[in-house]
Amino acid sequence: MNHLPVIEPSLEISNGRTGFGGTIDRLIAFMASVPWYLYLIIAYGFLIPVIAMNLPGVGGLGAADLLMPIGAAVLIAIPRCGKIQTPHIALALFCLAALISLCQIQQLKPAIDCTIRWIRLFGIFIPFYFCLFVPVTNKVINCAIISWIVGGLVAILIGILLHIFQIEVRAGQQRLWMDGGSMLRAGGLIGNSGAFGHMAATWSVITATFFIAVSRHRFRFVISAAAITIFFYVMVIASSRASLLHLVAAGIPFLILYRIPKKIHHWITLGTVYGVLGLVLLACVAQCMPQSSAGKSSNVVETNLKRFIPGYGGGSASEFTSNRADNWPEYIAMMNEKALTGWGYKMGVRLHEESPDNSYISVMLETGALGFLCMSMFVLTVLYQLVCRYYAADPYALIMIPVCCGQLANCFTSDIYTFWITQPVVFMLLGLVIQRGARPADVVDGDDVN
Repeated sequence: MNHLPVIEPSLEISNGRTGFGGTIDRLIAFMASVPWYLYLIIAYGFLIPVIAMNLPGVGGLGAADLLMPIGAAVLIAIPRCGKIQTPHIALALFCLAALISLCQIQQLKPAIDCTIRWIRLFGIFIPFYFCLFVPVTNKVINCAIISWIVGGLVAILIGILLHIFQIEVRAGQQRLWMDGGSMLRAGGLIGNSGAFGHMAATWSVITATFFIAVSRHRFRFVISAAAITIFFYVMVIASSRASLLHLVAAGIPFLILYRIPKKIHHWITLGTVYGVLGLVLLACVAQCMPQSSAGKSSNVVETNLKRFIPGYGGGSASEFTSNRADNWPEYIAMMNEKALTGWGYKMGVRLHEESPDNSYISVMLETGALGFLCMSMFVLTVLYQLVCRYYAADPYALIMIPVCCGQLANCFTSDIYTFWITQPVVFMLLGLVIQRGARPADVVDGDDVN
């Protein structure tokens, strides 16, 4: 005989407030129910791209610096619950190699400045180790990605507005030079077009791959197309060739790894939507492009074509690389003088009139063979972990493999591993995904994205 379940009376007396006070009580109760580590993950994901400024006489200051004490406190005070893996050791050894390289700096002022930058390196790398101190589940990774998507979008929109009104964020901000005039290139909150383009590329790759590979949102393909469209607009106003290389290098492996034949109709829909949005974007660019200092806006697109296409308009290969390729042999020759320990972390910009603008050269030049070996070990072991997770049908690996490929391509044109408005989030996501891979039980934990 079936019995109805017995509903026992609640022992709690309902004496909660109503109205606005009750709403505040429920909000406080909800916030108290959220685990502390989710607040930390969300803070890094949202605040890293949003809180960034360039202070005269001080330089850049951002959330990576402000959150560093909190991140360090977590690493010191919270018991470790995750498994230490080879990438964690390799990244720590790179920091040690960078510290050893500082001993090569003989002058006091550069030594102090480079030491401060070395300390900031912890603010960039610390999020990679969060996975050792928090339980890694789909919910945690989803919160990290969504908070980055929201925060990145806010930062990108602010950067677009700054460009539309031609607001100079820092002195000497890059300009797009045209016949008879010039205009500020979009540089985001810190006034650096390279860093802004890198952030937009990383944001679009993570957003598009997340909604295609993980999310079950009904408009996921439309959102992905919109993210890529926003990126192309930023690429044009920032005139960032490196960001285009970044997107291509990330898109190719995603197209290879994603199982297109089974979902070809989704790609047809995506292509159609993206084509329409692309036409709208081109129309907006033609009508709303800010004017140059000479009042000309008609040749902005043509100027960008000269920058993006080698040989277009008679430009040389050296001009296409902004003279970077001409400087690289000189830096490579300098490596031989201090091949083992390098010239000192962040000394690359002080050894020559122009920055190397190449992460591979910078790491070898500044931290020597020791630093380059440690960083190479970190990259290779992370990629190995991600590929293993991909073959284990982990959808998050399908996000992070393209992200890594895009970063590695962008390394040829910038020192991106120290971009503090983007890289802390990238390192955090890498740490979470590979740690999730170390716990097979977490492959399916029921935390889906609708």
